[in-house]
Amino acid sequence: MKDLKTLIKKPKFNVIFMPVGMLISMIISINVDVVPSANIGAILPYFYLPFITIIAIATYYFSRLFIKKFNWIISLICLMIN
Repeated sequence: MKDLKTLIKKPKFNVIFMPVGMLISMIISINVDVVPSANIGAILPYFYLPFITIIAIATYYFSRLFIKKFNWIISLICLMIN
């Protein structure tokens, strides 16, 4: 359990974790059957998920300047949003 706590505090793990979560979310959203009436909504996952992930990574690095603890929560929030 102590190894997990030290692992989630590392910036490298968090920055790698967010794009991996984005890729998994994109794979799931691309494989979903979309009705033809969705029109522009069908391409939304191609732009929305990377945008949210880039914002989350920027927020993570910005929060590391001011807050030294619990920055890994931003990574979890990014995963939940994706």
